[in-house]
Amino acid sequence: MNESEEAIIAAAEALAERWHDLHLSNDVGPKFTCGELEPLIDLLMALGRDDVAESWIQGHGAADDDEYDDHHDIYLSLAEEDRA
Repeated sequence: MNESEEAIIAAAEALAERWHDLHLSNDVGPKFTCGELEPLIDLLMALGRDDVAESWIQGHGAADDDEYDDHHDIYLSLAEEDRA
């Protein structure tokens, strides 16, 4: 691996570590579109940080009220929990 690749991996790992914050994913996640969120999720999963990726998916999905959006099922399940 060359220096550039090492720097990219180190930066990606730092991003995953710093962005593993439920407050951040819950506050900012709903503001992302599905298309904006997916590359972040792909990066986190490639790093093996499925836990961080899942927190962002959940945070984003909580406001994904458009029935045609990719994460609308999360919105529906959370809304159903609120009604119970």
